[in-house]
Amino acid sequence: MTLEGLRERLDEDFEADGVYDISVWTFPNMDAEEIALRVREADPDYNHLPHNRIQSARVGDIRSLGLEVLLTEPPPDHHSIRFPARPADNQLEDLMAAFDEPRHNPARRP
Repeated sequence: MTLEGLRERLDEDFEADGVYDISVWTFPNMDAEEIALRVREADPDYNHLPHNRIQSARVGDIRSLGLEVLLTEPPPDHHSIRFPARPADNQLEDLMAAFDEPRHNPARRP
């Protein structure tokens, strides 16, 4: 997760659907590795969460930044972190700080 990468992703998503949001997966009482494996099991073609590295944050920490975490299916159980407007760099830096260090994705694309 980089500032530049987030900015590009947000701008691409805004052009596609008119909102500034970031794709995430969340399931109660599961850590990032468990979530990655669950998403992989439901998606054998690796269309979702193929990344080599994953990071996690608590939904409450994201909401404390004034952001929404919304269910945005499909695919099933998919969520998005939604910004009310195009975020400033300091807002993206705050979001990045809410996440832990990147680690190996046990369900990454081979």
